[in-house]
Amino acid sequence: MTDSKKIIFLSTKTMGTAAFIGFSVMFAYIIFAVINGNLFKEGPVLIAMPWGLVSIVDLYLGLILFSFWIVWRESFRFRGIFWALMVLGFGNVISCLYILKACLDTKGNLNKFWLGTQYDKTYDN
Repeated sequence: MTDSKKIIFLSTKTMGTAAFIGFSVMFAYIIFAVINGNLFKEGPVLIAMPWGLVSIVDLYLGLILFSFWIVWRESFRFRGIFWALMVLGFGNVISCLYILKACLDTKGNLNKFWLGTQYDKTYDN
């Protein structure tokens, strides 16, 4: 079962679908929170709770690591930095968009998806 074609869950089609669903769900919840919540009142309460603070630190650690990957895989550093800043500012809704973009750009090539402009066709052998 080491043949990458048999490992369906690692295909760019599956990742793109998951990214689209993730974007849609996150976008819907953001709209819900904007309509029904108040970040300026609820944010300080969330940060005051130990697990709220852990959740924020955990979120941003993941976003920072994801941002490093984005900057590394983009050839035009300004584009990579732009995407990284968008991820850090708007969270995983943008991460999902970037993954969807990367899936579409690489046309199903999983090596090119992960490596971006670092990709060399010799990796496909």
